[in-house]
Amino acid sequence: DNFALSAPLKSLLREKGIESLFDIQAACLKPLLEGKDLVGRARTGCGKTLAFVLPIVESLSKDVLENNRRAYGRNPSVVVLAPTRELAKQVAADFEHYAKAAKLSTMCLYGGTPYGPQENALRRGLDVVIGTPGRVKDHVERGSLKLNDVRFRVLDECDEMLNMGFVDDVEAILTANVDAERVQTLLFSATLPQWVQEVKRRFLKADHQTVDLVGSDVMKASNSVRHIVLPCHWSQRSQMVIELVKCYGAAGRTIVFTETKRDANDLTVSLAESTGSRALHGDIPQ
Repeated sequence: DNFALSAPLKSLLREKGIESLFDIQAACLKPLLEGKDLVGRARTGCGKTLAFVLPIVESLSKDVLENNRRAYGRNPSVVVLAPTRELAKQVAADFEHYAKAAKLSTMCLYGGTPYGPQENALRRGLDVVIGTPGRVKDHVERGSLKLNDVRFRVLDECDEMLNMGFVDDVEAILTANVDAERVQTLLFSATLPQWVQEVKRRFLKADHQTVDLVGSDVMKASNSVRHIVLPCHWSQRSQMVIELVKCYGAAGRTIVFTETKRDANDLTVSLAESTGSRALHGDIPQ
């Protein structure tokens, strides 16, 4: 209640059991509502997504047409880039919930899915587009996604886009036809490697704001998480995982992430001899 958020938005926050803003959300709200570009740094799990979802929805809610009917075929006002399909879907889910406060329509674009339904939705008109750089760039090049009217562009986990080889795709999207004076650019990154610094220099206005909750600490994860690194030969991994589960996995409360489905299956067999385990991946009914 201490923040400049509309009643519908506060109501949607309370629906989710949120009664107060996280530090990153509180720090980003005012400069973004004032129209500033922003660089945000925060560790994973600190509520970073709502730090840009809330001010964007609040800003656009003031522009909702009086008759509540949005123009057919309108271009999006928001484009959010995320490095992975999973993060894009997570951001899209948050936008979809809170966008109800401004009657905004959303769409998530990522690879591995047909172009047709996505192009049809874009043709009808959308307010918020969230997607991975490769698929968003494809739609821009095909002419199905036009960025002329974009008011907010967000780069989420920008350093991960660098790590995953999306540099060219991101730059192609950022250099697409937008109103440079009108658009607000938001860049969120746990670390600031040289390419991210260059993106900041080229695409953010000189008076941009910086919200840094990481400082000189290079850790990207929460301080409440303990990290242990155990180098070993690949042939020893299964046995090491079994020992780790025995040591730390009280009552079997353990999640093991593997690179492939086959690795998950093999490890499940190995663990079954010492503790109950199941594989969870795309080829198994869940």
